[in-house]
Amino acid sequence: MELSLQDTSARNRIRTLLIEGKNIKQIQEELGISPGTWDTYYWRDDKGFRQFIIEAQNERLKTIARKNINDIISMPDREDDIRYLKIKADMTAFVAETLDKENFSKKTEENTDKTPINIAINNYKRIQSYKKAVSKELPPPNKP
Repeated sequence: MELSLQDTSARNRIRTLLIEGKNIKQIQEELGISPGTWDTYYWRDDKGFRQFIIEAQNERLKTIARKNINDIISMPDREDDIRYLKIKADMTAFVAETLDKENFSKKTEENTDKTPINIAINNYKRIQSYKKAVSKELPPPNKP
């Protein structure tokens, strides 16, 4: 009897195995799912199966990344090794910029109407029009 890929408990087992690092072939063998059934569900994205697999694989990568980040940031300081300090500083900045975007993000909002070049052109035009207006309002300087 073949496992139904629509079943929530089956998907939970697949997700757990993917997060543990098993590959697709190993999961198929362990759960008794034929490659043809798997492929049909995956390529047709039947009941969102493909998206489910992608999300589970991404969850595994995120889990590994979190562990590595935590390991690096938690390492004791070795002030004699400049390479180590750079890695730890870079990782700390990455985590701060990623998790606390409001306070540490490098992202700047860009409005298409206010690109630096447009701002410079608009400022130049504003200055030129101001100079013309001022020169018309002031009397010519007295010549000695």
